Amino acid sequence: MRLAVRFAAGSLLALLSGCAGPDPYDFPHTWRPTGANDANLAAMAARPADLARGRGTGPTDGQVITTAVERLRSGRVKPLTEGGGASSNAAGGAALTGN
Repeated sequence: MRLAVRFAAGSLLALLSGCAGPDPYDFPHTWRPTGANDANLAAMAARPADLARGRGTGPTDGQVITTAVERLRSGRVKPLTEGGGASSNAAGGAALTGN
């Protein structure tokens, strides 16, 4: 019984001795958690307040969106009007319709 207790105590001591080492963040030339990622995301956001609390989508019309997707899938895409604000690509829209 004494041998088992000594073995258990020795094993526990050996396992816990590995936790007493230096903190890896204290080594020179290692990454430190400085919050730089959060600062970069806030700098890139159009409205930094949106990072803390998002915005709703506002009023939407599901029927308009659904019919547009159905036209896209069936190959009956409406052509863009002149001066519609969208630029054309070199593929001529073939990437969207699969032609």
